[in-house]
Amino acid sequence: MKKGFTLIELLAVIVILAIIALIAVPTITGIVEKAKKGGARESANGYNDAINKQMSLNLMDNDDTNDINKGIIDAPFDSKYNLKVKGQVPTKGWVEVLKDGVNRYSLVIGEYVVSYDGINNTVVKGTEPNPKPSFATDSWEVIINNVRNGKADVYNLGDTKEVDMGEFGTHTVRIANMSTPSECSTEGFSETACGFVIEFNDIITSHVMNPTTDDNQYGTSKGGWPATSMREYVNSDIYNSLPSDLKMGIIDTKVVSGHGSSDSINFTSMDKLYLLSQKEVYDEFDSSFIYNTDTADSATRQLDYYKKLGVTTSNYSNIGKKNNSNELVRWWLRSACSSNDYIFYFVDISGMRLNHFANTEHNISPAFRIG
Repeated sequence: MKKGFTLIELLAVIVILAIIALIAVPTITGIVEKAKKGGARESANGYNDAINKQMSLNLMDNDDTNDINKGIIDAPFDSKYNLKVKGQVPTKGWVEVLKDGVNRYSLVIGEYVVSYDGINNTVVKGTEPNPKPSFATDSWEVIINNVRNGKADVYNLGDTKEVDMGEFGTHTVRIANMSTPSECSTEGFSETACGFVIEFNDIITSHVMNPTTDDNQYGTSKGGWPATSMREYVNSDIYNSLPSDLKMGIIDTKVVSGHGSSDSINFTSMDKLYLLSQKEVYDEFDSSFIYNTDTADSATRQLDYYKKLGVTTSNYSNIGKKNNSNELVRWWLRSACSSNDYIFYFVDISGMRLNHFANTEHNISPAFRIG
């Protein structure tokens, strides 16, 4: 009489097969993956050799300036593996292999990506630009995503970018801060110089800090920055003129501001856009300067950009800002002078920190944070 396998024997076989599968499958997968990547590398080298050969023969068609500027290479090879190049050529050597799908890889050669079929070794689509991250040329969507994903370090402090502001014209912004030191977490500390801060590099327009009133012919600093007509103007007219894709990334910022003689405590507001304080530009205080007190001085820090420049109240020659006529002009700070109830600070044409009546029309160059 024939006997079948017992349940224990069957289970033992299943367990053994499972163990073999656990060992074999990753190994086989790794071998296949390695072979594909090796093929990709050789293919990349083949592209590169053909490109360099074509360059040495000086047969490239570089007449189309627009294509050169865009960095486009169309239909890189024909059926006989002859290079067809139009525009700028990648640098020598493959850089990396990126997996697109089950059998597709992208070869990154210089600043370009060539996608091809990893099995048949055929190009499945033409080359596409793969430029290095650039604050000047990246879209706001890309910049915002990089900042939110902890990749802001692909950009550099002081990098600039143009912004079309409609009726206000085209202006330039720059990266003014990238760090978030521990003091930024201190209770009552302003967020205005913490995180990824973008500041206007030039002047947008002019406006009074506060207009003349029946009570004060010079305007007033009562209520500080939160009560100014400047703040309302900056967070309405100026903010609304920004591109919608940029506004998607601008976050509310806790702004701590000093007070004048009519008030006794500092002010805190939540703003999209804000003017800088004197501490955020100059860092130190000159005690010999008349009307020298900003009561919120200890509640903020100097922006990384101005710190890198070494800006102080005695070293300020390189912080001037220009208007649309390319003229150096004065620009307002949000800091109220504590010695009276009608004066705010501003940056003079020379870069020196000075102060003036609230009803004076000086220029606007705000900042904001991305996050």
